[in-house]
Amino acid sequence: MHTAGRRSVRHGLVQVRARLPVGTGIWPAAWTLGESLPQVGWPRCGEVDLIETVGDGAVRVQTVHGADRDGGHWQRGVPVPPGPPLSERFHVFAADCGPDQVVFSVDDVVTGVVSADDVPPGGSWACDGPHHLLLDVAVGGHWPGPPDASTPPVVTMVVDWVRLHG
Repeated sequence: MHTAGRRSVRHGLVQVRARLPVGTGIWPAAWTLGESLPQVGWPRCGEVDLIETVGDGAVRVQTVHGADRDGGHWQRGVPVPPGPPLSERFHVFAADCGPDQVVFSVDDVVTGVVSADDVPPGGSWACDGPHHLLLDVAVGGHWPGPPDASTPPVVTMVVDWVRLHG
């Protein structure tokens, strides 16, 4: 699901209340991409990951991505503290994107901050333009690896609500 062409936010709070699936090879994410993607491509358009998990959900990250001086990729992330599986109940994943920083939180507890000062010299700040929201569950790929016999045949990201303020 995405809000491209329907709703975007430049600076403001993006929240998703969801219960995330787990399983070998499963990669759920709630994230934003810059509306300039068709014109400038990724990573120059910017990306902000409200949450990404892989496999059993032990890896939990919130990340800002942008382009470096040469058009390559830089990223800075904050780990989400370990706890009960994110599949057991609903959680509110959020990124408050501003001109100089992104403040990440889970269930209204700040997990970390990525600052425009973290951008390498000549790089682009991810929150310079409007972003749209994406919610997806990828299966397989370079990060989670392939599914196996233990992977549930059907996985679901259950989304209670989405809020874009700004």
